[in-house]
This record gives sequence, C-alpha cells and structure tokens, in this order.
Amino acid sequence: MTQSHQETVVLVHGIWMLGVEMKWLARRLREAGYRVRQFRYPSVRGGTEDNLAALRAFVDASEGETVHFVCHSLGGLLTHELLQRTPQARPGHVVALGSPFNGSWTAQRIQQLGLERPILGRTLLPLLQRGQPSWKDERPFGVIAGTYPLGIGQVLGAMPGPNDGTVTLEETRLAGATAHAVAHVNHFGLLVSRPVFGRIVRFLRQGKFES
Repeated sequence: MTQSHQETVVLVHGIWMLGVEMKWLARRLREAGYRVRQFRYPSVRGGTEDNLAALRAFVDASEGETVHFVCHSLGGLLTHELLQRTPQARPGHVVALGSPFNGSWTAQRIQQLGLERPILGRTLLPLLQRGQPSWKDERPFGVIAGTYPLGIGQVLGAMPGPNDGTVTLEETRLAGATAHAVAHVNHFGLLVSRPVFGRIVRFLRQGKFES
C-alpha cells in the first residue's frame, strides 16, 4: 500500500505496562505497511506533565507526512490530552483501546483501599480528575471497548454493567468521538485480537470501523 509508506503510527501503552505488550500490534501494523514508533513512558512513577512533554517531543521527532495514534487504556487519555492542548499540523487518525475517558470505577475502588499512590501513580489520577472530556478536533478519533469481564476489576468487586475486566463500557464513551465500537475481548485482549486489529487498520485508512 503505497500511501502507508509515508504514514507513521505512534503506539502509546497503558498503565503498568512497559511497551513490550504492544509488540504484536506493532508487528501487524508494519506488515500492513505502516512505519511504527512505540512511545514508552513511566506510567506510574512519572507525572502527567512530564509524560505529556515526553510524548510531545516523541511525536515531533517522528517521521512521516501523516502521523496516526493507536493508544491503550491510559495511553488514550494521555494522547487525548496532548492533542487537545497541542493540535498537530500533520494529519492522522486516533484509535483508543479501552481508555476510561468517562471516569474509572477501578481507580475509585483502588483509592477507597488507600492504594492509589503505589498502584495508580502520578499520571492517571490527574487526567481522570479533569472532568468528563470531549473531542473537539477535526482529526478522526475512534474508540474500541471490550466486553469480556476478565481482569483486575473482578478482584475489587462487582463491576457495574458490561466491562472488559478493568474498564466499563460506559467509561469508554467520549463525547464528540467519531466512532465507537465494541469487541468481546478483555482489556489486554484489545491488543492482540485479530478482529480488533482489522478495525484499527480500517479506521486508520478510512476514519471508520465498519466497511
């Protein structure tokens, strides 16, 4: 696919991750013809502003006439905040996988247990505390949510409504988003599911999940 040779995909991992979890997704995107760059950041130890500055510098240093973003969980919140603060001159699409834009039941339960500092760290909570965000940019922004309830949330209690074991379906709703899709996978499964990957590529190419 000729056009993809000029297109870069920036991958942004979620909390408690090191980036290696996105290797399968990175390989598949390269096979689809995209240049892939993986942004790694200290999701627990690092502060919001430091991680935003690092992501901004990483994107600025990335090649490509078009720069897309594929983000998982906290990575979607971080990328959303970056693009709202600093609109990018280069075009591209955004796909967020299981990102809790509309609050986090799991984070609230961890806070109630008094474990927010060692577990949630210094990046997630400030982003969650900004209130319900919306998407106001012309750049296409798609969200994919999981509905297979297997994950850390089950350890903390009965999660409300459909969920991926960590994030509920309602928490992935982003006002103003271009499209929202659902897949029957858990939170981590969003990174390795072939059907989810197919939707990611379709959105990068067409700005929509369904053909």
